Amino acid sequence: MPSTTPTVAELKLYVRSQTTVDDALLTGLLARAVGRAERIIGSPIDARVQGFLISGSDRCGSPRHIIKVPASPIDVTTVPPVVLDAQGATVPASSYRADPDGLLIALAGWWDRWPYNVTVSWGLSLRPDYASVQPDLAQAIVDLAASWYEQRNAGASSETAGGGVRADYAKDAVPPRVLEVLVGLRRVPA
Repeated sequence: MPSTTPTVAELKLYVRSQTTVDDALLTGLLARAVGRAERIIGSPIDARVQGFLISGSDRCGSPRHIIKVPASPIDVTTVPPVVLDAQGATVPASSYRADPDGLLIALAGWWDRWPYNVTVSWGLSLRPDYASVQPDLAQAIVDLAASWYEQRNAGASSETAGGGVRADYAKDAVPPRVLEVLVGLRRVPA
């Protein structure tokens, strides 16, 4: 699956950079903006395969027939979950049902061979409504990288110069309109 995050070319257009002088800086800022967005959202943007070790104490009150993978949404069709029990044996996919919200539900009995090693493909791009939220997400990432590019004084909310220098410092270096979009996409752990 191709990346759905903004490109450096899109960022350069947005900040009106017409030379290659700042390409390395813009590339780094864009990567940091994607990383910050993923931390705020609580999930990778582009789907990726990742393994999780789930111990019996991680159940957090879940019934014994449910494993909750700390990742959602997960891919349950193209790259279905792979589950290994405590002895390293693969649990047959026919013995459980995988839910996009990260639930693995035993179809008969319960999970009783802890811990389980669960590998899933997960990320924001797997959301059913991703096509409708992707443009806002991409713009928020570009806005964040552009903000850091234009205000190179870390934490500054405004800078002036002209005979004197003044810098006001913001509590967070993420502009409010960017934060609003990212918080709206936040993964809510079950």
